[in-house]
Amino acid sequence: YFFNEYCPIGTTGLHGIRSVKPGEIVDWAQGDYQVKKKNYWSWNLAKCEYESKPTYGPIKEKLVSHLEQSIQQELISDVPVGIFLSGGIDSSLLLALASQKSTSKLKTFSVGFEEADLDESNQAQNLAHYYQTEHTTILFKDYDHDALIDRALNDLDIPLGDSSYIPSYLLCEIASQDVKCVLGGDGGDELFGGYPTYNAHKILQLYESLLPQALRGFLLKRLSQRLPASSSNINTKMKIDRFLAGRSMPLVQRHLTWMSTTYDTDSIVSLIGSDASVNSDLFGDIEAVLTESNIKDVVNAAQFIDFMTYLPGSIHAKMDCASMSNGLEVRSPFVNQIILESATSIISNYRVGLRGSKKILRDLAKELLPTEVWRRPKRGFNFPVTKMLQTTLKERALASIQSLDTIIDVKALEKTFELFCDGQGDHRKLLWSAFAFAEWHQNIQHAFSGDRKRPSKAVAEVICS
Repeated sequence: YFFNEYCPIGTTGLHGIRSVKPGEIVDWAQGDYQVKKKNYWSWNLAKCEYESKPTYGPIKEKLVSHLEQSIQQELISDVPVGIFLSGGIDSSLLLALASQKSTSKLKTFSVGFEEADLDESNQAQNLAHYYQTEHTTILFKDYDHDALIDRALNDLDIPLGDSSYIPSYLLCEIASQDVKCVLGGDGGDELFGGYPTYNAHKILQLYESLLPQALRGFLLKRLSQRLPASSSNINTKMKIDRFLAGRSMPLVQRHLTWMSTTYDTDSIVSLIGSDASVNSDLFGDIEAVLTESNIKDVVNAAQFIDFMTYLPGSIHAKMDCASMSNGLEVRSPFVNQIILESATSIISNYRVGLRGSKKILRDLAKELLPTEVWRRPKRGFNFPVTKMLQTTLKERALASIQSLDTIIDVKALEKTFELFCDGQGDHRKLLWSAFAFAEWHQNIQHAFSGDRKRPSKAVAEVICS
């Protein structure tokens, strides 16, 4: 959990309680002591590697048709359907195509931030105006952050360290007052290559082939040392430091390290004890699944890893809890089976280049969306975690972390917190994960002891069942 910021797939954080894995059926009969499990579906991304190379034009046209079919299916509802609109490519494409299929005026929702590196509300507002939707911009600064964090973390059924859960919760909370069903763009990055890590794998291959071994680490280390620390959601120094940390690792370890809360696994071992077997716990099962998939292409492998781990473990877990806690249904057209199957026919070069991400989706966006949308770089969706942990949330986070003194080395974590507040190291992901876990852990203890102020709906269901 501390490495990934989410529980390993199939676990829950509760001893003796497992979760059903994606693509799995669990069969149990009353009076039977055996639980039978079987996989009914898996994503075969290796298919695009052993089939003949498809022509780009027809593949792109087919993808448009499949997206239209998927959205048409997801729009079927007894109640009006809204759209979460970030201003990025994925949600913008959904809006463009949904506006053609919807028989009623669409409602769109976005979250706005004061911080320029996080805010995409103006772009979302412009798109909403372009497609004549009934748009709501939710300004993060207008809400009591402490109370919001309390509500959101109180409703977590399993530990989740993804801090974007907080604005996601607010988005669902406000949208649920107006609609009961929305479309979201989750899955677009994993299927079509939206994360910088996918480009990094390709860059690494070129980097290793062009530079002498003695220079490979030296040049980037010098560049990183000259760059100032930054609290931006995605910044150059963070990218370089992570690239260097993972570049000499095997594929699975490298990719998960690039996506992790911290690339320094020694710091995690120091928190949870020297007996922790980090390597086998983190990488062994995933390496086995990747080997079984028969995927050879490095980008396909990275996307497959995320599809099997990060997408269900963090992205879908986050939105599932945020939405269902607020009585809202969120549908993701990008993970409709039509699109999942369509993506297996798209070779990696049509998705990810050395510089560009989501090539095929950007080309669709050029045809369907205003120019400023498809040219926009990825920003991510989050609130100002660093700023708040160093100021308004600092005392609360430190107090919560104290409650973990029987589980982790609190002193070591407090030292990391101190360095972070002094601007020495970007530890926001690890510290938020620790804070979120501490809040979840306290809520679970209170729930089972009957000493809970406001029972979490998710926890209450677990206890009652």
